[in-house]
Amino acid sequence: MNSMEEGFWIKTFSQSQPIGSEQANIPELLRRVSESIEKLGDIEVMDIIFHNEVDSDGMSYPHLSVYYHSKDDHELSWQANLPL
Repeated sequence: MNSMEEGFWIKTFSQSQPIGSEQANIPELLRRVSESIEKLGDIEVMDIIFHNEVDSDGMSYPHLSVYYHSKDDHELSWQANLPL
């Protein structure tokens, strides 16, 4: 049975650069998101979405949203007999 048939919890986080001179630095944003994903441990990333908001002055505010699940969440949801 594949994970879509079994069910699992989806979690998400969004991350951006601090406001300032480096806020539009995409390579640094990607590095920071990569580090955050590594810190989460044994997860499966389901999707990563890039967003870029531009204000009226033309300033760029990029951020990434990461959607993921972990094997531990799946096991806990079945043990607790929670609806998926």
